[in-house]
Amino acid sequence: MDQVDERCGPYSLAEVRSWFPVTRRGAYLFNGNIAPCAEPVRHAIEKALLTWSEYGDAYHGDGKQAAQQARTLFGELIGVQPHTIASIPNTTTGIHLASRAVNPPPGSNVVVHELSEQGSVFPWLQLRERGVEVRVARAVAGDVPYESIQAEVDERTAAISITHVSMGTGCRLDLSRLSALARDHGAALIVDAAQSAGAVPIDLRATPVDFLAAPTFKWLFGQTGGGFLHVSERWLETPPPIPGHSSVVDSHDVNLETINPYADARRFESGMTDALANVAAAAGLAMLKRVGYSQVHARIATHVTRLMDGLSTLDNAGVVLWTPTDPEHRAGIVALDIAHHKDLHQSLTREGFHVGDWQGHIRIDPAFYNSAEEIDSVLAIITAHAREHAG
Repeated sequence: MDQVDERCGPYSLAEVRSWFPVTRRGAYLFNGNIAPCAEPVRHAIEKALLTWSEYGDAYHGDGKQAAQQARTLFGELIGVQPHTIASIPNTTTGIHLASRAVNPPPGSNVVVHELSEQGSVFPWLQLRERGVEVRVARAVAGDVPYESIQAEVDERTAAISITHVSMGTGCRLDLSRLSALARDHGAALIVDAAQSAGAVPIDLRATPVDFLAAPTFKWLFGQTGGGFLHVSERWLETPPPIPGHSSVVDSHDVNLETINPYADARRFESGMTDALANVAAAAGLAMLKRVGYSQVHARIATHVTRLMDGLSTLDNAGVVLWTPTDPEHRAGIVALDIAHHKDLHQSLTREGFHVGDWQGHIRIDPAFYNSAEEIDSVLAIITAHAREHAG
């Protein structure tokens, strides 16, 4: 394989890998599942835990400050202002909040797609008993063509709710075309960005969406229990979907007669957020910013291309790629079918490669801290297995 530049922005790859203790145990290549805890994130959490243990509720203030820092950094990542970002516990909560805000009327429809994650669809299924139709755009060979979604949209479409990158096949939908489609039909566009935020460039200035939700524990290198919801300007006057003390300007106001919500996306928050998740999110995003968001995206894309190029030579040995070959239609996930895939998964595990056995596929999710050597090594094991079982 060709040599690649193994620098990570201003840092050497060796220095970046030193931030990830998991690299001392083997090659962690399932980053789109739960990303490993980096040292800067661990140190930030430990500092917050120390404050909690020694000063009690003082750590709550640290968590609120971290939440604001994290919202600002996430806004920078996706190209929006921090006042349009709410802190949420997970992506599913974000899609539920969006569904309540959009509130499709009876007789309308919502369009989802076949490769969506459950949390992108379940909130809309609940609306069927109110007379809202849920239409499913079908996939073709591991991808969801734009035309499949377009065919389901009409003048009664209230929302198009998509999983931006499929966790099963790694296909990435074209936000630009979907943004225009939604706008042309007066529909809201809701995006589950769990597998795209942090893995590929997202610029909502160029491709505006109505809502975008993402967790922190995947490509943002935070922990479970944290996430973000972007709420576009047109929805910032929406009554709080689930009002609580975190939705209002003065949480200590004893007036129980009226709700005085924030004028920004925080009105979409409800109760107490996870202080440690906020701390981890801020630390993870700050780490990505130090490396450089564009450098992070470029390294992931380079690793995925290296994998795809190597695997594409094995089609005559029974390897079937589910991930699209077009770089614009994929992100950080590579999914493949192969004979005796469970045996291959076990072989990779024994050799120190942590990859996914996911929905019947082998799934490989390289991150910016992984090395070209790790990619080549996992390819060598897959190649040997494929040739042994070919025919």
